[in-house]
Amino acid sequence: MGWEEASYGQRCAATSSSSSSSSSSSSYLRPPATICAWKGGGEAGAAAAAAGFDVVMMPARHAYLDIAESDHPASPGLYWAAPCLTAEDAAALDPFAGFPSEEGGSAVGCGRVVGVGAALWGEVCRDRVDMAARLFPTRLAQMARVAWCGGRV
Repeated sequence: MGWEEASYGQRCAATSSSSSSSSSSSSYLRPPATICAWKGGGEAGAAAAAAGFDVVMMPARHAYLDIAESDHPASPGLYWAAPCLTAEDAAALDPFAGFPSEEGGSAVGCGRVVGVGAALWGEVCRDRVDMAARLFPTRLAQMARVAWCGGRV
């Protein structure tokens, strides 16, 4: 499993396991790797799925719980992906957003979505109480609801 940047076709160096050899070769990351799509509103996940990767959808503006829960200056958290991330924002995640639609209305490539993820970078939490406040009672529960219902809540 890797972050979506690994699916962009950039070369990854693969070094020899032999300590006497200094040669290296390069190869592209290929399916069946699974990609965690975190940028944008789902477009990166759709692109990775179209390239044949399985995808865990976790767009930052819906799924990164290190983002402050409100825009109040005293609200703990970061603001790098959104002004804030409320329970309503988490609930609004559509894992299939950004996937092109067929004539029948179903998203092309959505069969490659193997899950929904939520992230909380622990280094931004002061202690366990702070961590629990960022997760519960609502934002993580909304993410679980989205994952359970396939984004159709």
